[in-house]
Amino acid sequence: MSGKSQPRAALTQYLLGLVSPSERERLESEYFTNDDAFAEMLSAEDDLIDAYARGQLSAKERHQFEQRFLKSESGRERVQFARTLAGYVADTQSSEKPSPYQPGFFASLQSSGMALRYAVVAFLVLGLATTWLLIQQGRMRNELQALRAERDTLNQKTEQLQRVADAERTRNAESTSQIEKLQQELAQKAEPQKGSGETTQRAPRDGSQPGNTDQKYAANRKTERSQQVTPSMGNTISQRTITQLPGSSTFDLTPGTVRSEGGTTNTFTIPKNAKSIVLRLGLENAGYEYYRAVIETAEGTTVRSFDRFKSVGPTRTYHSVQLPLIPARELPVGVYVIALHAQQPDGSFLKVGDYQFTVKRSE
Repeated sequence: MSGKSQPRAALTQYLLGLVSPSERERLESEYFTNDDAFAEMLSAEDDLIDAYARGQLSAKERHQFEQRFLKSESGRERVQFARTLAGYVADTQSSEKPSPYQPGFFASLQSSGMALRYAVVAFLVLGLATTWLLIQQGRMRNELQALRAERDTLNQKTEQLQRVADAERTRNAESTSQIEKLQQELAQKAEPQKGSGETTQRAPRDGSQPGNTDQKYAANRKTERSQQVTPSMGNTISQRTITQLPGSSTFDLTPGTVRSEGGTTNTFTIPKNAKSIVLRLGLENAGYEYYRAVIETAEGTTVRSFDRFKSVGPTRTYHSVQLPLIPARELPVGVYVIALHAQQPDGSFLKVGDYQFTVKRSE
């Protein structure tokens, strides 16, 4: 095809699929956003179909045209219509050639009637063609609007997904920061406990030998157990003064009903520089696998709770249960109560002991 303007030639090359990807992207972006450019694209498409119907395309252009337009039903209909119109115009032009002889008056009237009929038919054909083109143009405009709406919807979804991804990354970063902070706090809390196990024995204030302290502690525990009877749940045993393990922040508590019956309280003094403590709770009967414990003030305010835990530490036996590590700052000077529950075989929890203790601080 020759004799076309540069923009129309570029549109023809685009319709035939002979432009580069960057040029195709530029043209599509232009006629997606500009109605005049879209109308020019439709006009170029009509001209290309007419040129194919009239045989005015080169071999390469004809091959590209057939590959892109004749594979769809609507494309084949448009080409067939263009061929019919081109054939009718060619027949009309050949019939309008001057005859070699001069017809008579009646022959002239007859020729004029035929020309009139041809003109009416041509007018009808052109009207139908115009109507069909308007319908096709409207359909393509509707498709373009639908594509624009779909593009806008996709852009909105993309922005929404981007916001969700940014929020998720922020939450992950915050979770990672919190985990690292907790790990650091656990490491700091574990250092005093580790150091306490390595502290050398000190001579007690009453002048007794250091080596006898553990023996006295064992004797006291043996005496406590000998005084126990085989109780049912809720029965009490005699109260004992708390004993602190030498060189450690671990304390033992003896059980008893403390709110209704009163009795001697367990008392221990927390060193001024202690960062954490460990509480061992004596049991009135055989131990269980899992426990639940709640520490409250004497007024009933919950200080800390432990839900479904196993007794920890090397001192775990069937006659005592050791609570997890407790920061010393959470137990200021005052009176506290511990309610200990044990998990039964059916999964329920049953109270197995109450413990009351008083916390003091060293000067």
